[in-house]
Amino acid sequence: MNELSISDIGLISKDVRRHQIIFSHLCDELIDHICCDVEYEMQAGLSFEKAYQKVKEKIGIRGLNKIQEETLYAVDTKYRKMKNTMKITGIAGTVLLGFAALFKIMHIPLAGILLVTGAFLLVAFFMPSSMMVLWKESKSRKSLFLFVSAFLAGTLFIFGVLFKIQHWPGSNWIISLAMLSGSFLFLPALLVQKLQDADNNRKKWVYSIGAIAAFLYMFFLWMKIMHWPNYLLIGYFLVILVFVVVIPWYFYLEGKEEKGVNARFIFVVIALVTIQVPSSLISLNLQQNYDDRFFVLARQNEAILDYQKKANESFLAAYRDSLSFGKMVKVHESTSRVVQRIEAIKTRMRDISGDNQPFDQGSTHALLMPGCETRSELDTTLTEYLNELNDYAGSLSFIPSQRLPGMMAFLPVRQEQQDKTSLITSLHALNMTETAILMLELDVLECIADSLETKE
Repeated sequence: MNELSISDIGLISKDVRRHQIIFSHLCDELIDHICCDVEYEMQAGLSFEKAYQKVKEKIGIRGLNKIQEETLYAVDTKYRKMKNTMKITGIAGTVLLGFAALFKIMHIPLAGILLVTGAFLLVAFFMPSSMMVLWKESKSRKSLFLFVSAFLAGTLFIFGVLFKIQHWPGSNWIISLAMLSGSFLFLPALLVQKLQDADNNRKKWVYSIGAIAAFLYMFFLWMKIMHWPNYLLIGYFLVILVFVVVIPWYFYLEGKEEKGVNARFIFVVIALVTIQVPSSLISLNLQQNYDDRFFVLARQNEAILDYQKKANESFLAAYRDSLSFGKMVKVHESTSRVVQRIEAIKTRMRDISGDNQPFDQGSTHALLMPGCETRSELDTTLTEYLNELNDYAGSLSFIPSQRLPGMMAFLPVRQEQQDKTSLITSLHALNMTETAILMLELDVLECIADSLETKE
């Protein structure tokens, strides 16, 4: 009868204990059971390596952990309650978030309520119960920091996404904290644990490269969410590195120990496709909107402004031989000076931010926020312009200076808005202000013309 050597038993014992079996008696029983199975397979003429590999394939990757979970579920009431809470709230929260996303896309009411409820279930119940279940199953102080960092990063990320979608204040700070905790706490802790569990140097290289790629990918994702300028080619390179190099290499090393396709491989592939493909399509679609459609709409807006300018000039030309033409020309010249001033500001903003960075906030902070030099000059220019129109208008039926609050309503009014006002918003605000000025000019010209006809 073939018997196991002391070194063979030590190898089996090491592999079993690596699965973090917390019950000592269960760990001993599993080691004894596996040793008996290996000896049984060796009776058929197999070597220890082949016999042990056959037994591991029969047990499965999570077979030992599954046995411990079933044991805990049977003997530990608190673990059973936590496990049930984790399953129920995890499914309920995910379903609610799925319906919230659908309702949000379709603009159906109750999307916000579903989103908040789903996020609350995940943060208040699923995340804590998951951490308690993992702690119950491992009882490893080495993994405690990993669990806490995962809980912190996950909770902050859920809150950050919720605040971002709901346009609540503080979303950028929460997402930044989530990315920082995930990058500098969770990823290093996970890498250390994987390096300790790795049984060969090749896996250590895979884990290290994967951690670096994940860190950089999270960094560029953070820049994308915050609408900061980034190098998209580097982000795409990282995606290629993860999907073309790291993941195939990892599953190649894992597959050498497994003859069949296990459930974990299928789950990871589905999860990666489910996460990466929609996010890539959304990113590409949004990038197309920002690079193409926004600037097409911006050019169309400029065309509308040009049309209004020409309409005002045509109206002015129709009264070239009238007695009030000189007054109307002065109104038009004053309007042209203000419009040119706004056009100069728009050009400077594009130069500062760049046309390829529609979400950049630097130009708004430098030129349009209350208190800055350019904004103060613009406010003074608008006030003086309306006072000039008052002088030109004389006894018209309305007072142009009363339009000042309406004109300035499009511009930022509080310093707190500088983190929310991007190049897109600022250009749109200036275009709306310019449109209001041109419409006011036309009103004044029409009133002057009407007053002339009444006198005649």
